[in-house]
Amino acid sequence: MWITPRTLQQRLAFFVLLPLTVLLLGMGFSGLIYARSKILDQWGDAAILRLQRAAHQVDMRLNAPKLWLDMYHQLSNKPYALELQSAIIARLKAMDGVTGVNVVWNSPSGSAGSVAGNSAKPSQTASPSPCPTEDMEMGGQWHGGMRSSVTVEVSLPRFNTDGNAKTVSFISDIKNNTCQISGHLEVIMRLDYLTEVVKSFGWWQSNKAFLVDMDGRILATTTSGNRRQLGETGDVTEKKILEMLKKASQGIVFRSRFHPAEVSGFYRLQEAPWTLVMIAPGSKILAPIRTFRFYYLLVGAGFVLLIVLLIRVVIGRTVSAIKDVSGAARRLAMGNFSEDLPVRSQDEVGELTSSFNAMAHQLEERMQLKNSLLLAREIQQNLLPQQNITFCRFDISGKSLYCDDTGGDYFDFLQFPEMGKNRIAVVVGDVADHGISAALLMTTTRALLRSRITQ
Repeated sequence: MWITPRTLQQRLAFFVLLPLTVLLLGMGFSGLIYARSKILDQWGDAAILRLQRAAHQVDMRLNAPKLWLDMYHQLSNKPYALELQSAIIARLKAMDGVTGVNVVWNSPSGSAGSVAGNSAKPSQTASPSPCPTEDMEMGGQWHGGMRSSVTVEVSLPRFNTDGNAKTVSFISDIKNNTCQISGHLEVIMRLDYLTEVVKSFGWWQSNKAFLVDMDGRILATTTSGNRRQLGETGDVTEKKILEMLKKASQGIVFRSRFHPAEVSGFYRLQEAPWTLVMIAPGSKILAPIRTFRFYYLLVGAGFVLLIVLLIRVVIGRTVSAIKDVSGAARRLAMGNFSEDLPVRSQDEVGELTSSFNAMAHQLEERMQLKNSLLLAREIQQNLLPQQNITFCRFDISGKSLYCDDTGGDYFDFLQFPEMGKNRIAVVVGDVADHGISAALLMTTTRALLRSRITQ
């Protein structure tokens, strides 16, 4: 149902206040969308930087034992190799976070024997390996984040459990001069030692964070419960992250771009096939937007209320003046010429009031003139014969219709009793022009004519 505004205030509210409110809401909504997009982008950039810093700290701790392992194998062809390698093993045992270092040799029968802390078999020669290795052909490619030496291949770090403590093992294979694996060197490091550097960052404790491998298995997390796999709870964000881990080494994942319940960022480590994942609630990220929205609506409502008050005050005076003019016009139509309306402003409403007062004076004068003309017409009509006469069996009558209130038309019946009943005079006259002047001339002529006839 279409509502048509009737009063001036309703029209101002409908055609001014309503479009202004819609404009303010539209601008605010567009600004919120733009600001939300910018804040999400900035949060994504900042999250990648934070994850990159944390990953760099973990990579440094991961790289430290790998450097010593690489040095261990590089010294295999050097003089005093046994003493130097034993010193390296002692240094590895003394490193922070290392829980054990094992050197395991394969027996000739195929079984393995463990000799903790030994650097090499007594029978092992220190001559260079004569056979070309795959590492030489590959140009020393990365194996588990470490460049291997000529005769050494380093496997990927593996996640192990040691009682209640989670550990990570760095295992490098030891080859003999015939390029056969004769044993391996293992360095065991606590996982919490690697993750404690990440815990120093505030987001690890304040947000939901994970350390996962390429398959999404959870190595460390800030969530409660025994979580093992990313996305096992059916969380949409975690499933999206799991898909993105296989496509990119870093990125930002939004559950919903318009109103995200959660926003996530991930960054892959360089020294291990692991990824740091951070999931933050969208309400926390968009808290400035919500605060801005609250104050914007509050200030906008204040401005709208102020505009309504200004319309009420300013337009109220205009409406009051127009109502005064309208009431005076109704009284004027009823013939009530009251006092002049007060002129309270110099604007168009003031000019309208002044013009109305001038019109009222002129109308009053015209009404007086009209009454005078009506009285003159009545008098002039009374000067004409009011009754018909009968003369010699003739009925004589006459009538005059003026085109104006008064006129110069004149007719009269004159009888002469002293001359007998067979004599009568009929007078017909027409004064040039119309109006008051013709009526006055006609009246004067009638008076003179009747005066002369009676004489």
